[in-house]
Amino acid sequence: MYPLKIAYLYRICLVCLFVLIIINLLHVDNQWEDKKSSKIQRLLINRIKPRKNIVFLKTHKCGTETLVNAVFKRYGLNHNLTGVVGLRKHTFSISWPRRFNRSFMRRTKQQPNLLCDHTVFDQEAIEDVMPANTFYATILREPFSQFKSWFNYMSAAKLFDKKVDYPISVFLTNPTYYEHLFNTHERRKAYCFPPNFSITKNPMSFDLGLSMGYDNTANYSNNLQKIQEFIINLKNRFNLVMIFEYYDLSIVLLRRLLNWNFRDILYIRQNKSRRANLTKNPMDRELYKTWSLADHLLYSEFNKTFWEKVGMQVGIWSELKQFQNVLKLLRSYCNSIRKHKFVSIRIERTIWNPRIIVNKHFCNEVGLSKVKEFLKMQEKNDNFFPGEDKRTLKLWYC
Repeated sequence: MYPLKIAYLYRICLVCLFVLIIINLLHVDNQWEDKKSSKIQRLLINRIKPRKNIVFLKTHKCGTETLVNAVFKRYGLNHNLTGVVGLRKHTFSISWPRRFNRSFMRRTKQQPNLLCDHTVFDQEAIEDVMPANTFYATILREPFSQFKSWFNYMSAAKLFDKKVDYPISVFLTNPTYYEHLFNTHERRKAYCFPPNFSITKNPMSFDLGLSMGYDNTANYSNNLQKIQEFIINLKNRFNLVMIFEYYDLSIVLLRRLLNWNFRDILYIRQNKSRRANLTKNPMDRELYKTWSLADHLLYSEFNKTFWEKVGMQVGIWSELKQFQNVLKLLRSYCNSIRKHKFVSIRIERTIWNPRIIVNKHFCNEVGLSKVKEFLKMQEKNDNFFPGEDKRTLKLWYC
């Protein structure tokens, strides 16, 4: 009897061992397939030339300062691109808050490759300036979060006669009234705001070209049909709409679609504002949704398309993890640069990134504003027609 039991147990052990071996083989096979697919994808990508004709429509308070300086203008400097540069003294703006018009830009001897400074999107006018194969991108932020950041940045709380604990909650009780106060404020002239301009009602949609009734145009801010048509037109034109809440994932996806190098997208955050407790009422979010309908519809739609694009990518989560690990090392080194001065660190090569040497120079490359440097490079290359630095154009509402 005992030999039969032993034989029975022996068979069970063999079956269990066989199952474990099969599971292990499947796991190894899946890992190999993942690495194989990632390798195949990278081989295919390497056969495609990097995209160098780019429009990045800069939206306000959506992390665009970092993207423009540490990513786009750094890439422009490293690859000797010709950029669209505005006539105004503040060269981070081309024509904002007016629609893009080529008369607001410095005339260049050759067709520009890069447009990434503040302007209001006008598809026909921009297409008239940029090459036909231009890649169009922008970034959106959850509207209430963007509104709070805008509100804080513009010091809108100073509109109130006396200090209030939660200025946004007060503002949303009567936004039309407080917007009127803002339009009589001295900063209207400083920022060249047109009459009846709103910094809080659909600001992202305005940047992307929705007609809001300024400059004697139609007001579509509450017209559902026009808003939907506006969103459809953007979907047909823009290759990528990034999402601020998934900032690093958006940048990795951007790299893939542009076929850039991993090194090109490394950054150190710039112009990070301090958070202030501006609201308390949980209903404030719903009140703002009513006030800024177009931005909420815009964000909702492009949040969906963003995840559709992410879902089509092979190995993107693995690349994202490596990207964030490298960013962590980069920030740790660059934020304590005084301690190691002339000592550099080396980030070893992986399937996603080349070997990267990080030193003081590289910290400055990814962390400092490139506005003046990018302009100087173009002047040095004689990209502009003579006298463009002295040509001015006064905005009619300034």
